[in-house]
Amino acid sequence: MPPNTILVKLDNNQEYITANFPSPVKLGETVRCQSDTDGGLVEIYFDVNGSPFGSGKTEIDSNDPPLELKVPGDFTGRCYLTTLDGVKHTYDPNAKRPRTTNGGDMIVR
Repeated sequence: MPPNTILVKLDNNQEYITANFPSPVKLGETVRCQSDTDGGLVEIYFDVNGSPFGSGKTEIDSNDPPLELKVPGDFTGRCYLTTLDGVKHTYDPNAKRPRTTNGGDMIVR
């Protein structure tokens, strides 16, 4: 079975990101993250309310191989995209859907 993908996209103004978390996903499935921007580095931190990867793994990035989901629950991932010019992008703080963190939710069942 192919891995689930957390796809992080840069907006048309090349300023803010959106992250599309597959949800819900099943225990034992694998997840990877990637950007729609060539060469962009995606970083996701699961340090708000636990990690779905277990063993203290709270950070993933787009260089990681697909990672197995080992813990059930609802997890918040804080996302960042660093483009080739070295700029680190995150969510628009003025978006219509306000967030308390710069992230998305991964629901593992």
